Amino acid sequence: VMSLPIITDIRDEDIQLPGITLREEQINAVRKAIKTRRLIISMGTGGGKTEIACALITTLRKLSDPNLSMIMLEPSEHLVKSTVNRFKSYGINAVSWSEHRGKPLESNEVVVAIPTSLRNDIRKNPEIAKSVRMVIADECHHASSASWYEVLTSFSNIEYAIGLSATAVSEKCDYSMISEYSIDELKIIGCLGPVRVKITAG
Repeated sequence: VMSLPIITDIRDEDIQLPGITLREEQINAVRKAIKTRRLIISMGTGGGKTEIACALITTLRKLSDPNLSMIMLEPSEHLVKSTVNRFKSYGINAVSWSEHRGKPLESNEVVVAIPTSLRNDIRKNPEIAKSVRMVIADECHHASSASWYEVLTSFSNIEYAIGLSATAVSEKCDYSMISEYSIDELKIIGCLGPVRVKITAG
């Protein structure tokens, strides 16, 4: 699998969503995610994580690969449905894993899934995981659980791994000492990277 190009020059005008003006901190979060490729964006309710995820997807497809295969992980079917609808409202072709199951990942789709059902299908067909180049894990404080961790570590060709959560890693940790972290926090950081961006509610 050929690696994606490294993107270093990302202008504000490259990071856009139709019908909305992104805040400066949201633009900076997207830029940081593209440059570092692995990170957790820490934000609470009202931080605009769906807008950040959508802007990240559209910007990467514009600057890197328009056929970039992506999966978004959500902790519940309710959030899967909500995310699919929100993505569609921003012009992103999104589909739930339950609708998509049994089909190859299409280059113009973002597949939104709960890890438990995705894990079961990957166990039956590991090729599913090999085709994924980018994952966005919403509510990524769940990433240390058995199903999330198994799915996230199965993506052998992943190039972008982005986590979104307000509580994934304790704020008291400053990354200077590994002993400051719990085992669960280390598993999350191992899958997605450290917290590199913090956003307050808009």
